[in-house]
Amino acid sequence: LQEKYAEFQLVNQQIQQLQEQLNNIWQQVQELNKLDESLKEIQKVKKGSKILIPLGASIYFEGSIEDTSKAVMGVGAGVCVKKNTDDACKLVEEQMKELNNIENQLSQRLNHVISYAQKLQSEMSGLVKEQKE
Repeated sequence: LQEKYAEFQLVNQQIQQLQEQLNNIWQQVQELNKLDESLKEIQKVKKGSKILIPLGASIYFEGSIEDTSKAVMGVGAGVCVKKNTDDACKLVEEQMKELNNIENQLSQRLNHVISYAQKLQSEMSGLVKEQKE
């Protein structure tokens, strides 16, 4: 019974970790959805339009749009490149697809682990009943 209980605790930790990973993936997908919408909307903005540029912590600078056909994207290690806005949208959509695939895999794994936890719980209940008899 003690071995089953220890295993059950480990399985519950796995469940919590998988749920946290799924939550992180979901947040990343939400951010990419917002980015995708923003990229599509910015293409409709006219040159010279005034905008607020967010710096963080609810602090903004006023600015104006000069060119909506190119986006400056970070590619890692502090390196940025200019990309056609349509290409940037495609890249964001590819990232969303990749994250959705990871989310599906994690969900399947979580379901398997939950099923195993339920099996362990059932086995522990059976052992407890046997000890009482």
